[in-house]
Amino acid sequence: MQIDYRVLSIPVAVLITVALLWQTDLGSRPDTDIHLGTWTCESGLPGNRLSFWYVETEPHLPMVCAYNGRVKVEDFWELTSAEGEWNFGYWEPLVVNLSLDDRFGYAAFKRIGPNHLLVRYTEDYDQLLNAPFDHPDVLRLRRVHGEME
Repeated sequence: MQIDYRVLSIPVAVLITVALLWQTDLGSRPDTDIHLGTWTCESGLPGNRLSFWYVETEPHLPMVCAYNGRVKVEDFWELTSAEGEWNFGYWEPLVVNLSLDDRFGYAAFKRIGPNHLLVRYTEDYDQLLNAPFDHPDVLRLRRVHGEME
């Protein structure tokens, strides 16, 4: 009598699936925030921070998830402390649209090293696209590792 291994593959697959689901504990909802990074301006006020992250939202569609960009600033751009939302505005240069409390503006980013960025914030989009990093408002940021507030 020969054993049909195809028949055995079904219970093995079910057992592996159950083990993986049990191990990841899909019954409880994990923290779904995705931290992208926190930066500080070394020439700015002590304790200044600029943090970006994603927050999972419910798009009300089965099997679909969506993420909203969130931002928190502390002692940046004449704001003592503010939280808001961000989304992509332009790719070259990288520009994000920022909505911070009652202000709406744009920030251009340029990576200048593994832990450093140049950033320029303005409320005038057209001004930002013309030589975005050749301006006195450009700040040099250093990444703060292991920090999310």
